Amino acid sequence: MKKHCRVLTYLTLMLTCFLIGACQQTSDTNKNRRTSVLGLGPYPKVSKGALDMFLVATADDLWDGVEEIAKSNGVHLGLMEEFKKRVRLKLFEQGIKTVGISARSQNGDNSTIRIYPLYPKVAYVQWKYKNDANGKPQRYAFQIIAPGNKDKLRHYFDRGRVPLGWKVKSYEEDALDPYLFLGLERFRIINFSSHQ
Repeated sequence: MKKHCRVLTYLTLMLTCFLIGACQQTSDTNKNRRTSVLGLGPYPKVSKGALDMFLVATADDLWDGVEEIAKSNGVHLGLMEEFKKRVRLKLFEQGIKTVGISARSQNGDNSTIRIYPLYPKVAYVQWKYKNDANGKPQRYAFQIIAPGNKDKLRHYFDRGRVPLGWKVKSYEEDALDPYLFLGLERFRIINFSSHQ
C-alpha cells in the first residue's frame, strides 16, 4: 500500500511538473509571438523558403517592413501591404508559386481591398467600352495587372487579341478578398498611434 502511494505521489508530481512546464512554454511562445499592429492577430510563421521568396533574412524583417509602411504611409496602405504578404505566404505554403503580388481598393476603403497574386503570363484585365470614330462600341483594357510590360499587353488586348501563351483573368471576379481567403474578420478602425 505504501509503495503504491509513493508511486502515485511520484507520478502526480511528475505530471504536475510536466503540466507547469508545458503551460509556461505555451505562455512564453504566445508572449514572444509578434502580433499585427493593424489588428489582424498573430503574424503567421514564415518558412525558410518563404523568406527566400520575400528576399528577407528573418520573419522580423518581413513584418518590420509592413509596420514601417503603416507608420509612414498610414493604416490603409499598411493594411494592403500586410494582406499582400499574408496572401502570398499562404499561397506559398499551399505550394502555389507567385512572381509577385498586387493590391487595390476603392477610395481607400479597407473593406474593398482586393489582392492579385501574379503568375507568369497571367493578366487580370478590367474591360470597358468606348465608341470608335463610327460610333460603334469598342472594348478596351481599362486596367491591367500583370507581371512584365503592360503597354505591350494593352496593345494586344485593345485589338481583341491575347498574346500567345497568356491567360486573361477577370479584374473583378478573380481578385482575392483577403479577409475571406485568410479567414480574418473584417478590418475595424484602430488608432495606429496607440501601437507605436
